[in-house]
Amino acid sequence: MNTDALKIAFETIIIGALALPWLVVAIQLFFPAAKDWLPALSFGNDGIRSALAGVLLVALAYTLGASISRLAEDFLNDADVRLWATESETLARAYCDPSWVIPTGLPVPNGSEKSLCQRFHSCDDSGRQSCNKVDRDKARDEIGQIFHLHESALLLAGADRTSRLRYRYQQIIVLRGATFDGLITCILCLFGWCARQRRTIRLFLLLLPVAIIVYACTMLWSHYHLRSTDPPSMEITWMVIGVAGFYLLLFRGAQASWPYLTAFFLSLLLTLLAYSGWLLTEIQYVQLVITSFAAQSQGLINLAQ
Repeated sequence: MNTDALKIAFETIIIGALALPWLVVAIQLFFPAAKDWLPALSFGNDGIRSALAGVLLVALAYTLGASISRLAEDFLNDADVRLWATESETLARAYCDPSWVIPTGLPVPNGSEKSLCQRFHSCDDSGRQSCNKVDRDKARDEIGQIFHLHESALLLAGADRTSRLRYRYQQIIVLRGATFDGLITCILCLFGWCARQRRTIRLFLLLLPVAIIVYACTMLWSHYHLRSTDPPSMEITWMVIGVAGFYLLLFRGAQASWPYLTAFFLSLLLTLLAYSGWLLTEIQYVQLVITSFAAQSQGLINLAQ
């Protein structure tokens, strides 16, 4: 139990440490005077001060990591998002993959599991007249519930039998957090590059933060219109980013000494790698749960016979 707690804490600290790049960029953009008092936080030669600083850094990394993990989960699984494939969408597509040769559902009557996948794929062909997005989304949510029942049944088998599942899930957590951290770094670096331009050009580039604000307002309206029970953390985060970019481009500007454009392309590359890794790991995790549950169910049937 203690080992599992340490593993979870380690993953959370990694996600918090990956937030350091965008924290540094944000401090440079909005609080450049902070570099005058940052040396006071250095470890120095004093052992007590070094120990306290180390504890504070670990606590800060863990707090950031825990917060970012929740935000990243919402970012990549928000029903209102239209910019990328959500976690629920990826899960349902992997679950209803027609290439499966094993049964992937719970033993329910009347073939309702098959109808779930048919309902989920009903809108894949834009030419179909029977497409019902509300029914499709409901089928997607029901597929997610069945999958999580499978997952829970496997986890009840004990930690020694689910090590592969835990390993994949730990990768999902880290890659999801890395994707969120990289995305924030990309946006801040892009804002920094835009803020370095002349004022007349900056007025034109204000379209970027304005577009983010409009997108956040649209998502907020959709969130409350659908009466979602989840907090609008993704929408609020986008709103804060957009307002910060608007303020930076219109009033502050940025120092020309920082290589914002280079940092943008580097962080964009790493973000795309993290997102691709997360997406592939998510699919592999779903496949692993399906095959493991099928193997366990078959074993239980054989034992009963």
